[in-house]
Amino acid sequence: MPKQSTLSPPYLVQLARRRTHTRGWWLRAIFMLAGLGLIVGGALANEVWLAAHLAPHGHITEVAYVYVLRALAVGIGSGCAILALATSIRTLQNCLLMIAGLGVALGGFEATLRLVDWFASAHPDNPTGLQASAYPDLFYENAPNFREDGEQKFNSIGMRDDERVFSAERTTIVVVGDSIEAWRAVPIAELYPRRLESLLNTQHNTAGVQVLNLGVTGYSLHQKRLMLQYRGLAWQPKLAVVGYCLNDPIPAWELINYFTNKPRRKLWKSVDFLNARVRSLLHPYGLDFYHEGHRPGTQTWNELVEDFHTLGQLATQQNVKVILVIFPLMVDTPVAYPWLDVHRRVTEVARQNGIEVIDLLASYRSAGFSQVRADTVHPNTIGHRLAAEALYSAITERHLLPFSN
Repeated sequence: MPKQSTLSPPYLVQLARRRTHTRGWWLRAIFMLAGLGLIVGGALANEVWLAAHLAPHGHITEVAYVYVLRALAVGIGSGCAILALATSIRTLQNCLLMIAGLGVALGGFEATLRLVDWFASAHPDNPTGLQASAYPDLFYENAPNFREDGEQKFNSIGMRDDERVFSAERTTIVVVGDSIEAWRAVPIAELYPRRLESLLNTQHNTAGVQVLNLGVTGYSLHQKRLMLQYRGLAWQPKLAVVGYCLNDPIPAWELINYFTNKPRRKLWKSVDFLNARVRSLLHPYGLDFYHEGHRPGTQTWNELVEDFHTLGQLATQQNVKVILVIFPLMVDTPVAYPWLDVHRRVTEVARQNGIEVIDLLASYRSAGFSQVRADTVHPNTIGHRLAAEALYSAITERHLLPFSN
């Protein structure tokens, strides 16, 4: 005969309620602790900590992102704390299930991105055409005699130029720049340094002008200034052209880290993906690091001002004229060009230090961004032609070379 329980049904109900109550308190405690952790973390996390743990290269260029991330952490933490105090156990259980589901979805998304990245390239982080530089703070430079797609991209002295003879007896113009000047997709003869040389020598019936292209991919204004000091001035130029892109306050940290043997952080690719999508949405409205890097009072802006000051001093000490060429961002925006203040700010600080300025914004906008761009940063052959023509006009009209008098 089966045994019957000696516990009365009311006792069983009471025991079940007690267990449910205990589990409920544990669930509330978990949400409360998670909420408090997010609130404290959001309140205390600074730019350095976030850069070290979230940025793939250890640097955050958009400081606004720091405030957004901190506010997001505090907001989510506050929500968790409120749920722990004010909602039912069933609601907390449903929230926990939702969080678990999102975690599984995010894990699958992360695995997919890593698989796609693995198939895309065997060596995605290895830069080509560059080598470590012996000069302090340049970190890297063009690799001499580098060939790509069957063509020689850099000559034997690391210039984005053909293999030809340069003479100290000729009137020399030195160009320092970044990937705009070192752009490998545009033929050498179509880049604005060579076009400028051709214009000067053709229009003035002389072969006495040579233009040296010392552009290196990813260089910041600081590195361009150092390239002028270390290599450009050795040619005793009469004129130095500094190509300026709106990302010039920030160096290419991924390249610097590579050539200084700093390991790339193994971050969540899903976070990088979402970050890139957010940037692409905000970029047409000017909500990006281009504004942040030029904001007065920031470290990047102060360093930029110092570099312009040093360029002005070099021009005076070495008796060489310096002209800055500002390349606009060729982005189709739903609002008026949102980086106009950046152009004005850079122009003002350059002129304050005795540096001539050409701003290509009006010229490119008149021709149409879609007609002059290879992408939103790099001009195509038409864009390079317009840059050379603008430089030629400035040189002749402002008497920046002896023969233009």
